[in-house]
Amino acid sequence: MAVIDAIANSIAIGMKPADPETKIIVTIPAHNEEKVIVTCLESLFNQYSVFNQNLVARLKATFVPEEWDFAPNHADNSGPSLAVRADVYEAVGGMRPLGFCEDIAFYDSIIYGGFKVRHCPETIVTTSSRQDPRAPWGFGAELKTWNDESSIIFEVEGLKALLERLKIYNLVEALYLTKTQKFLERASFKSGLDKDQLTDYFLKYPTFNAMNLKIEKDLDELASWRERFPKQNVCLAVQDLEDFLTN
Repeated sequence: MAVIDAIANSIAIGMKPADPETKIIVTIPAHNEEKVIVTCLESLFNQYSVFNQNLVARLKATFVPEEWDFAPNHADNSGPSLAVRADVYEAVGGMRPLGFCEDIAFYDSIIYGGFKVRHCPETIVTTSSRQDPRAPWGFGAELKTWNDESSIIFEVEGLKALLERLKIYNLVEALYLTKTQKFLERASFKSGLDKDQLTDYFLKYPTFNAMNLKIEKDLDELASWRERFPKQNVCLAVQDLEDFLTN
């Protein structure tokens, strides 16, 4: 369980990343009882993916700052590193008994409910290395898949897509602050999402963070968005983010 930061109207979510400059070797037990060595930076899907999330968090904190979470050092919102106040848990109806990603759905319900989230910067989470999953999904199944694959190409959104998303999120924030139609129209134009759909979101969700989370998920599934911004190798994405944030 994460250490709860003593800030009113917040919950704590997160994990402390390892040093991205260090070549870390992780030992994972295989089904044949042998040890399989996975070099994180070489295999892409581990250390570089975490490093990419950390850089994305920095980018968001720069362009879409939140007064209650002004300096997050990671972007993880799932897993056992989550703590929530009892009144918030009750207000969102608790954690639904889903077979997969119930933690992410729980986080989403908190944001959609209009509550604030804070990432604890010093939280450390140790996960299981079990490759004999109790269900055909989840982290154990992912580890088995990664171990069985000879090569995995990990792709993420690049810098251009991230910057365009942040512009849209800023427009949505301006919409909530001013109630001005032009910001909604501009967000619709830049995202490719239907204006009436965004209007429904504006009327439904109590905060701009909630509406932005819904837009984030819609863009993930929007074919026209992916055509405009194809995903790229995580190593290249990390390099672009580093260059942008340091220049």
